Amino acid sequence: MTDTNNSNVPRPQPDDSGSSSEDMWREFEKEHAQELQDVASSRSAKRFERHIKRQRKKALLSVDDLANGAFTDDVPSSGPRDFTHSSVLSSPDDEFVPPDPHHERPRASIAVFAVLFVAGILAIIASTVVSGLTNTLVLVAGVSAVIGGVGLINTRRPHAPGRRDGDDGARV
Repeated sequence: MTDTNNSNVPRPQPDDSGSSSEDMWREFEKEHAQELQDVASSRSAKRFERHIKRQRKKALLSVDDLANGAFTDDVPSSGPRDFTHSSVLSSPDDEFVPPDPHHERPRASIAVFAVLFVAGILAIIASTVVSGLTNTLVLVAGVSAVIGGVGLINTRRPHAPGRRDGDDGARV
């Protein structure tokens, strides 16, 4: 049986006077007197003492913290939608520009590259069905899919011609 579960082992009983715990504490203080003195005289302990003194001097509650009708029913209760001050999240120097829902018309080059890309993918799929033209069809389809894909990628890059400065292409 383990010691914690063994009910037959006699355990020390605390004295009714409580002197055993006080004696043990005094003995601990004597053994560690130098260490306790070092901790008490440390810079962080002194800083903590000053902090506690300042906190005790502060008033816990100010009259300004209470509403006019805090203890009476003459002022209607207020809710979260009655807040009239400015929000912390909205700063006066916020330069928010609402998004423009009207997109410009797609350019002809984007439409041509998209058609080449889709036609190339469809031709590659069709080449699996038509066995006689497979070599020629795959070659033409692969070239058109690559040209269309590269063209679409290049038109979406930030350095693409026709982009305005500061326009990263993101739309809401």
